[in-house]
Amino acid sequence: MKKKIENDWERIGTKLLGGVVAVLLTLMLGLAAGCAPSGASAPDAGMMDESASEVYTVQTGTLKKSIEFLGNIEYEQAAKLKWETGGVIGAVNVSVGDRVKKGDILAELTTDSLSTAVLNAEKELVSAMDAAADVMVSEVKKYQALATLAFDEVSLKATKAAQEKLYYPRGTSQDLEMAYDSLQLAEKNFGYAKQDFMNVLDNYKSWGEDETRATYFESYQQNYQSLQSAYAKWKYLRQAPEAVELAFAQGAVANAQRIYDEVLKEFNSYSSIPRAKDLKSANSAVDLAENTYGQRYITAPFDGLVASVSAEVDQVVAKDTDAIQLVDDSAYYLEVQVNEVDRDKVAVGQPVAIRIDVLPGRTYAGKIIKMDNAAVVSNSGIKFAALMKLDTLDPEIKAGMSASVEFPTATIEDVLLVPVSAITTKNGVRTVQRITANGTEPVEITIGRVNTFAAEVTGGGLRPGDRLSVPSIDPRFYEVSGIATPEASVQK
Repeated sequence: MKKKIENDWERIGTKLLGGVVAVLLTLMLGLAAGCAPSGASAPDAGMMDESASEVYTVQTGTLKKSIEFLGNIEYEQAAKLKWETGGVIGAVNVSVGDRVKKGDILAELTTDSLSTAVLNAEKELVSAMDAAADVMVSEVKKYQALATLAFDEVSLKATKAAQEKLYYPRGTSQDLEMAYDSLQLAEKNFGYAKQDFMNVLDNYKSWGEDETRATYFESYQQNYQSLQSAYAKWKYLRQAPEAVELAFAQGAVANAQRIYDEVLKEFNSYSSIPRAKDLKSANSAVDLAENTYGQRYITAPFDGLVASVSAEVDQVVAKDTDAIQLVDDSAYYLEVQVNEVDRDKVAVGQPVAIRIDVLPGRTYAGKIIKMDNAAVVSNSGIKFAALMKLDTLDPEIKAGMSASVEFPTATIEDVLLVPVSAITTKNGVRTVQRITANGTEPVEITIGRVNTFAAEVTGGGLRPGDRLSVPSIDPRFYEVSGIATPEASVQK
């Protein structure tokens, strides 16, 4: 929370006023006592009681303007790991401070204490894996039959081509030419239908429906029949070959056709065997069984550090019972809420200085990595979340530690500075207590720009070298102003 300098000034002024009154009372008592005995030194009536105070010598320095916000340190990620089922803890494999890798088994339940559902999942897992294996075998056999079918089709075509060479023209040249044109067209259409059918087979897992395969296969068969008819007509118009040659050629074609038909029949037999969708279903069953059976384990969801362990061997636990807390301490972050009026002073990439309350005297460099554009409206005002990442790691830093961050806004060189804690404000008049030979005296000043710890003196009776009595000076005053720490403080 941003410090309220004006309120501090009021409180400091009250303390200083009390100190001045005490000095005056001391002087009065000294006068009432009369003169000191001969040969003895009279007490210095102007001696100042500077107990629990500090002395500051007025000098010039650098006024660093900044705004400050508070937040809490966060890890890269953190997880509270819970049991997904009830049972008896059989093993705890980690201790606080251990480093683990993603997937490591951190703890597990005894097998005999698992629920019936988890035990049955082990059996279902075996069955599901067997079913998935059967589907895979069926898929392999289907594609093996397809490869054989394609080979035998090529063999059949070659045998028929050899047979065609035995025939001689029977009809007129015009009739033969027309028949030949029809044959070529039929061959072209058959080629298109065949290619479409082969594409369905090649992409079967993505097409995935038997109806699609059947449609393209029907077109394939129809065009094949058309090709056969055109071929028969063309053959009819040609002279008959020698009886022996024709018989031999017909026998070769018949044998090739028989082989092709047998392989085609085998391929078609696999149409009733589970296809790609069935393979996906079988794999889903395996995953479900594995997840259910895996409930007996606590595993690490990411690489990290074991922050706490609440699981103990032989402990009886129920579902959702806390087991282990795991943190990823590979990076530290700080999120603060920036006031609406300061939003334009904060930007992504801006360097920041971060201080942690329980680690005094240390300053950690960081950088703003994210700035929300959407405001959060609450009773405390309109604010924007700013996320920053620390540049370095310190093993003493822990998540949840309160921290403050300063956003530098301006730097003003060579100005007369006094600590904010030295200033007293009363009725709009600001004063400081200057040390004199007779004690202290108030000196009225005018101030200009200020930050959390220092104020610029722009007017009044204060001069460089003047010594001030200050109730307390925050050490960060010297840090942000560039003024050297005094050699000694008055601590009586």
